Amino acid sequence: IVLAHAFFYNNAGLIIFLLYIISVLFIIGISLICKVIRQLYNKKIALPKNRVSAFVIHLPVYQIPKFGFIFKSSLTKLTNFLWGAGRVIICVLAIMWCLQAIPVPNDNQTAETFGNVNNIHNSVYGLIADKTAPLFAPAGFGDWHLSQAIISGFLAKEVVLGSLSNAYAIDEVKTVSDNNTLTGSLQNTMNNASGGHVDLAAFSFMLFVLLYIPCLATVIGIKSEFGIRQSLITVLVSLSLAYIFSVLFYQIGIILLG
Repeated sequence: IVLAHAFFYNNAGLIIFLLYIISVLFIIGISLICKVIRQLYNKKIALPKNRVSAFVIHLPVYQIPKFGFIFKSSLTKLTNFLWGAGRVIICVLAIMWCLQAIPVPNDNQTAETFGNVNNIHNSVYGLIADKTAPLFAPAGFGDWHLSQAIISGFLAKEVVLGSLSNAYAIDEVKTVSDNNTLTGSLQNTMNNASGGHVDLAAFSFMLFVLLYIPCLATVIGIKSEFGIRQSLITVLVSLSLAYIFSVLFYQIGIILLG
């Protein structure tokens, strides 16, 4: 919502609705592709069409749930999630904090100032963001502010906004026209990164954020249910789709706009 208001202030609602439609279309499309792949796999292993599954579920008698059972069941599931996913999330957060706290010398730093990270751009994390930024140049947002937000978004999508605010050292979102706020800074960054194609680059960035992995907890959940192989496939597929379609949208948009 914040990004839509920052770049498409007069049509923010329409843009948000369009993103919802795109997400539904992607879900349907990927489901159909998976169905075709499954059918081809069944033909390859010569699975009989009239095969009947031996998996049977006995449905219990429905009754009013008991509060004690619901409480114990919810507590057990919550504990398992916190212990399973929480450990990984905390470790990843600790690594990110360490990377943001380790200073990297540059030409503008003196011996006295080196060692104090007042800007995450002067840290190892900022260096990683600088190195990954060119990868997103074909999609129109090859800037370290945006690449580091995408990296932070692996933890959770809502972290993207906070990460952008942290990168710009901005505490409040005010008006669209004020360059000292997050919206103004984002517009300047997107304008410089895209060479003036702000709207195309902004929607490309939003499209990438929409399509790549939802959060680290989701990946951990997939791993616990289906194994590490399936979780890695999910990450690679989502990243590939996000990158390919954001690049295609931006490049085709430039061609159409001349």
